[in-house]
Amino acid sequence: MPAMSVPFAANVFESVEFMISVGLLIATLLGGAVVIWFTDLWRKKRNKSEASDDAETLSLYRDMNRRGEISDAEYKAIRIRIAARMKEAAAGVVNNAVPDDFDDLKVVPPAVDSAESKND
Repeated sequence: MPAMSVPFAANVFESVEFMISVGLLIATLLGGAVVIWFTDLWRKKRNKSEASDDAETLSLYRDMNRRGEISDAEYKAIRIRIAARMKEAAAGVVNNAVPDDFDDLKVVPPAVDSAESKND
């Protein structure tokens, strides 16, 4: 009995299945690259907004100090902490370590009242 021949492309690289597989692989890689690119843009935008939040927070504390709501020592401690965080962000260093002498200081920024912000 003669051996039956199986239809097979002379060159595997010219088969339709191979071309579809390579096309899907390329599309997947390009899609992944686009996702990584958008994630990187989002991360950079988020870091910029955190820096502006630090500046706004420092401004709120400065106003609290001027009104006498916090002492000069508290304001100085807060300013040092925020300045260190801003310097780390500018250097691209993420460090969550806080100096030991700041552990007992727990100051929460005030809530901004809508009536108060309209008067300013």
